[in-house]
Amino acid sequence: MKDSIAASKALWLKTPHANLVRYVPSGIYFSRIRVRGKLIRRSLKTNKLAVAKLRLGDLEKVGCQRVEVQGPIVSGNMRFGDALAVSRYRLTARFRAAELEIITGRQAEAGLEDEFVVVQGVADLAVLLPQEIWLVDFKTDVVNAGGLAEKVKGYRPQLQLYAAALEKVFGRAVTLRALHFLALGQTETV
Repeated sequence: MKDSIAASKALWLKTPHANLVRYVPSGIYFSRIRVRGKLIRRSLKTNKLAVAKLRLGDLEKVGCQRVEVQGPIVSGNMRFGDALAVSRYRLTARFRAAELEIITGRQAEAGLEDEFVVVQGVADLAVLLPQEIWLVDFKTDVVNAGGLAEKVKGYRPQLQLYAAALEKVFGRAVTLRALHFLALGQTETV
């Protein structure tokens, strides 16, 4: 038994960086993070140390956000402060240029085909339910009913990006996407 444990440990090479290990046979880097007492390894899908460090940082950030936000929701002990943390949710997600074209309907700049684009923003209201997410973004634009359709069209790509980022982070579908225009007191689903 000890021989098999020693052999499996020899397959993994520690790096000078916390939570980063390399699988010797393939050369691929993995994150090594303990979540609720359980050791989890996730492939970072690269054999380049610099890329692995960046991906590890992204993975750790997403993991922390999941634990911070889901804890009170899952336990059913949400307080006002927890709801406030959910209502103003800071988003950071990486997308390939092709993904952005599909999400926003806008063509990516030439030369970005193999690059990742980091999208950051703040969702005004993200309601995390057990099987789905509702997303509402509040707009302070002064707009009349006649110009509302054009405003919705202009904000649609932003809301679609926020929804895609939330889906990546939480692993569940955003089933409601809406813009609420405060000046009109009107909500439009997107």
